[in-house]
Parts: sequence; structure tokens; C-alpha cells
Amino acid sequence: VRKMMRRILLMTLAGLLFLLLILHRFARNGKRLWEADVRQARIGSELRIARRIQEEMLPKSSPDRDDLTVRGFLTPAKEVGGDLFDYFVRDGKLFFCIGDVCGKGVPAAMVMAVAHSLLQMLSEREEAPARIIAELNREACRSNASGTFLTLFLGVLDLSTGRLRYCNAGHDRPVLVGDSVEELPALANVPVGLFDDAAYQEQEALIASGSLLFLYTDGVTESKDVDRRPYGRVRALAAAGCSGRAA
Repeated sequence: VRKMMRRILLMTLAGLLFLLLILHRFARNGKRLWEADVRQARIGSELRIARRIQEEMLPKSSPDRDDLTVRGFLTPAKEVGGDLFDYFVRDGKLFFCIGDVCGKGVPAAMVMAVAHSLLQMLSEREEAPARIIAELNREACRSNASGTFLTLFLGVLDLSTGRLRYCNAGHDRPVLVGDSVEELPALANVPVGLFDDAAYQEQEALIASGSLLFLYTDGVTESKDVDRRPYGRVRALAAAGCSGRAA
């Protein structure tokens, strides 16, 4: 009986030790999961804040003019993204741009923020699109060890004459919707941030009253419909042709 009692006691102690080991591992794994959830929640909160900051950088309304309507929107593929657009009126001219930083997520958003700030600063004292982009390119190349670049289209429209001066840096050509739907002739040039000595050519066009100029990034053409088919350039142009007119 004593031997049996000792065996039962030893087995009970072994079972308790085994149970304690299991509980210890559960507690340790639970703590790791809790810490991971806390980190994930913190990252998610920071990304939501970053997205709000990015949205605050973009223009919210059309310029207060009867002869002009401007609309723009941004829907990032992730919490934040590298697309940008801006527009404002100065001295009777509409300054507008659209760009796309290579890559997605936080790194692209940081480059976008810097490029956006530089564009605003340069556009306040210069109105030649090619010179603005050339200076932006030099600044971007000065501290670009990662090799990040962005495509950009920048235009300056004289609202009294309809004369549009513009420069394209590797971006998708805008679509001009008037009596017909056609792409605005635009030289590709080199994207911003690749070569500090890149030359950018400026072009001109006459925009008739009642026309619409549709600018977009490859986020439109590369998006997929419910059947998982990319929209592509042709469907984007078709959508632009059905979107109405703006003065």
C-alpha cells in the first residue's frame, strides 16, 4: 500500500508539473500575442494618422471661380500611398499637377510629401512648368540614395486665353475631352529623381472653353473590375468621355 501510495503521489506530482509547464507556455504565448496585438494596433493607429495627414495635404475644393471647375480625389491601394495632385490659381493662371511615386505604402508616401512641399514652394515663384520640374528634379536627386523616382505632369493654364503650358516627366498623358476624346500630345521626358542633369521640354496647347482635361495615375488603368480584369487605358478613356464637361 505504501509503495502504491508513493507511486500515486509521484504520478500526481509529475502530472502537476506537466500541467504547470503547459500553463506557463500558454501564458508566455498569450503575452506574446498580446504584445503583437498592441504593436499592430499602434501601427494601425499611426497609419490612420498618416493617412489623415496625407489627405489634409491635398486640395479640398474647387477654386472660387465661375469659369473653372476642378475636382480631384485619391484612394490609396494601402493605408497611405505615393500618388499626389494639387491645384491653385495665381495671377489669373491655374497651376495643376499630378504625380505618382514608384512603390506603395509608407516610403512612397514620405517621398510624396516631400515632393508635394517642394512643388508648392517652387510654384510660388516660378510659372514655367519645365523650369519647375527641372529644379524639383535637381533637389530630388541631391538626396536620393534609394533611387526612388516619381512621374509627374505639371500644367499652367492661362484662364483668360485658354493657353496651356505644360511639361510631362514620364507620366501618363492627360485626356482632353472636347468635340472628341483624345490624349494631350505630351513628350515623355525623364521621371523626376533619376538624373540631376536631365533636360525637360515644355509644350503648349490651346484649351477651348467647355473642355475637360482628365488626369490620372496608373492606379486607374491597373485597377481591376469585379471580374478581375484590368481597366486599362482604353476603358479609362471611355470613362473620361462619358464624365461630362467642365469650363
